[in-house]
Amino acid sequence: MFHHTKKTSNNHSTNESVSIQRNKVPTNAILQMQRTIGNKATMNLLKSYTPQIQRFPEKKGDSNDEYIDKQYPGVTFIKTSGKWNEYMLNDGTIVYYDEGKYWKDANTSQIMDLSGYMNQQLIENAGGKSYNYLASNLTGRLMNIMDLYRAITNHREKLDIPRYDAAKAEMERGEIVYPIEVYNIGDGKLRLSQGNHRLWAAREMGYEVVPVNFL
Repeated sequence: MFHHTKKTSNNHSTNESVSIQRNKVPTNAILQMQRTIGNKATMNLLKSYTPQIQRFPEKKGDSNDEYIDKQYPGVTFIKTSGKWNEYMLNDGTIVYYDEGKYWKDANTSQIMDLSGYMNQQLIENAGGKSYNYLASNLTGRLMNIMDLYRAITNHREKLDIPRYDAAKAEMERGEIVYPIEVYNIGDGKLRLSQGNHRLWAAREMGYEVVPVNFL
């Protein structure tokens, strides 16, 4: 629990508490936000904050050494006796899990493409008009990119270039990419929650539609 005391103009103090999960918003980021925009504005931002999707291998049933990842249906990861994050695929290939991705080496310098190991029947891309996504991840619908762009009221024009490059690279490799998430605020308008870099990367890649979930 993080506590912050704010002095008001009439010299009274108001105590505000916010429960913060460390895997969502780093404490140092919250402190910086409070110094920059004030406590009240920070609290409002945290209330509307939606964490990025993070994946973790999970045990496959009662097996002691077999794991699965819902983002990669049909793939079985066999835990080895090596490093804590080392797994073997069914053809003997070794991969390393870190930061929600699987890597070819322990130094996480090259991402492992798992698309060929997956159940291809579960992957959709609107006949090549969209980036690859899992039907099970889409609770909303496909939207035309330009219609979506025009409907969004809170465009974030300043891009984090490494994140944009990573999103584009995932699409180029044919990896599974999560749907864009928006809030429906009425009158045909939407507020973007997650997926700004995915949207820009999809536009750059020339896709016509993208999967969109409504929160």
